[in-house]
Amino acid sequence: MEWITRKAEKLGSLGSLVSAASRSLWDLLLPAHRPRAKPLVLDSVLTCPACGHAKAERMPLDACQWFYECEACATLLRPKPGDCCVFCSYGTQRCPSAQAGGAAACCRPVSSPS
Repeated sequence: MEWITRKAEKLGSLGSLVSAASRSLWDLLLPAHRPRAKPLVLDSVLTCPACGHAKAERMPLDACQWFYECEACATLLRPKPGDCCVFCSYGTQRCPSAQAGGAAACCRPVSSPS
């Protein structure tokens, strides 16, 4: 409760506190100049490296897509070394997990224990 009192003193009046309380607690506690998270882009255009055919596709949110068959030439696309999925390798946008947290948060195939 003490932090509410200090926050109210900083804001100056109860009306300001009520107005500020309508925002999320997160916004109250962090500076206003903090960077906002970018919204995830869910659509990407996959381009086949074999024939150049391009097609817009919706990316899955819950998994990385490791295979994609080109509808023009039937080439089976697989991720390039170091990429987690076909969208990261051949798409105009990286997959949602890579967008959200970068390479460290991205779902990568788990290597088998030695």
